[in-house]
Amino acid sequence: MTRSVCRSIALAAALVVPAGLSVSLPSAAAVAATCPVHFLGLHGLNEESDLHSPPINATWKTFESAVAAKADQPKRDPICGTGYRAGTLDLTRRTVDALNVKCPGSPHCYSGQSTTQGGQFLASRVNTDWTNRTYHLTCDDIVSKAAPVTVRNGKGTARGSGIGDYERWQVQIQRITRGTVPRLGDVTAVLFSCSPQPSNFSLQELRVYRTTDGREVGRTPTFQVAELPPQYQPDTVRIIRGLLLTDVKFYGSGDTHATGPSILRHVTWRWDGSQFVKQSEIDAGKPKRTDLSTHRVTVNGIGPLRLGMSRSEAEQAIGARIPEGPGGPDCKDLSIEGGPDGLLLRFSNDDRLVAVYVLSPSSISTASGIHRGSTRAEILATYAGEIQEPSTDELVFTPSGAQFQGKVITFAMDDNGEVDRFIAGEEEFAVPLPCGSD
Repeated sequence: MTRSVCRSIALAAALVVPAGLSVSLPSAAAVAATCPVHFLGLHGLNEESDLHSPPINATWKTFESAVAAKADQPKRDPICGTGYRAGTLDLTRRTVDALNVKCPGSPHCYSGQSTTQGGQFLASRVNTDWTNRTYHLTCDDIVSKAAPVTVRNGKGTARGSGIGDYERWQVQIQRITRGTVPRLGDVTAVLFSCSPQPSNFSLQELRVYRTTDGREVGRTPTFQVAELPPQYQPDTVRIIRGLLLTDVKFYGSGDTHATGPSILRHVTWRWDGSQFVKQSEIDAGKPKRTDLSTHRVTVNGIGPLRLGMSRSEAEQAIGARIPEGPGGPDCKDLSIEGGPDGLLLRFSNDDRLVAVYVLSPSSISTASGIHRGSTRAEILATYAGEIQEPSTDELVFTPSGAQFQGKVITFAMDDNGEVDRFIAGEEEFAVPLPCGSD
């Protein structure tokens, strides 16, 4: 291979230098540039170079591993290998050695193709410093037109007329992750938190950019929810098998701004050719729904439900929603979404499960087998010695034992002397009448 051919290949490699990367070639490096050797060496760069881009040292080491690792480490090869340093002695040797070098000339040199590939590899990383650049954000659609935000070391402040009725936005990068998406290729996803000021809340938005040049591709759509906006879990944002996915926590019926969201879901988006669209939203760790019709009532609750649980805890325990409903001054009787029919959960107004109420058409029984339709005689025989008869239409089971203190089961009897309904729980609330009734 002639030296003129070498120059041509070197020029081809030089064409892939990242745009805006200005490097003055020292004379020794200029001599070495007559051969398409190690890409960084061609342009006088090494791990001690001080370039405009802060991550240049990390870039050098990554490049070195990806390209130069294919060759054995040279004892001293200032032309082609990783042994080159910018010291005077090495530069002198570099100049002298370059006079007699042939392309590729050494097992530590690389072909023009490898050099070009290496240049492209470097170019894809040097141009975009994700933690130090200007982005355009809407603060999760607070404004319709994205406003510029310049971040330094991952943090920035947006001001001006384009940020809505706020003095400023405090912006922070929470996650940067990279992957490949069909029809887009190599992309980088960046998760931002945006806190409008003055306010006591923050929002998030997830945007995707081309890794090679930093151009924005798109963003995930805002979640349309009636409650407070959900929260991305930053460490879970990733790109796998061409899909953008993350875990997101949503607010449940019993959640507040102070407690934060409690419902964790796996959310996945795909690129449809023009935008990211949601492909799936699946509850994570959602407990299997419990069929309470197969469980029996005790003074402590039913199945996995225990007195003292909050409504949110009860929902988690049975894997079903317990929708809000009307009530009285002290409590409310709530049904379970999807049944069983005839089973009500009584919650105090300070959000505690205080009783379990069984009425028509339910056939749920107590732990001892008493159910709607059982007779007075059956109750007296079953709970011998632990039954109070405050009236002819009620029987109250008061279990002995300190652990049951203050807990009862009250049976409401019909005109035929059979159980019409019953309620088990805290004595104050275990009254077989709707909450709010006299």
